[in-house]
Amino acid sequence: MVVDQTLNQEQVREFVIAGHGNLDRVQELLAANPDLLNAAVEWRPGDTETAIQGASHTGNRPDCRILAGLRARRWQSTRSHARPSLEVEAILSADPEAIHTHGAHGISLLAHAVFSGDIPLVKVLVEQGRRTVLRWRWAMRWVVVMSQ
Repeated sequence: MVVDQTLNQEQVREFVIAGHGNLDRVQELLAANPDLLNAAVEWRPGDTETAIQGASHTGNRPDCRILAGLRARRWQSTRSHARPSLEVEAILSADPEAIHTHGAHGISLLAHAVFSGDIPLVKVLVEQGRRTVLRWRWAMRWVVVMSQ
């Protein structure tokens, strides 16, 4: 992902941080500058993140859906929050190697599914028998923790 240097990087950083759970601030910043919707901050070389990615890996499903509805660019990792699991399953059917994709900070697709609380999707990913960063028990514990 390329960082747009024409945007104010402090504002981009604030927007992406707000994407982790401050929807009011996200909406306020977007109202002032709609170009922020798909803006990415580069935390370190090769580790870029957008607001929807921040919402995704913090398990913030409502914000993911709102940002997706505004046409924020989505990745496999964010699709587990913004759309039904059928969309992720369709991607994996077309490209089984997509199971190895990672979102911001190197967080795996399985971890994003866990954070979304989508148990059927977690099962699909685990049942595919692919090498993943997480094991089934760990994944299910996170689903339980996140659902409480």
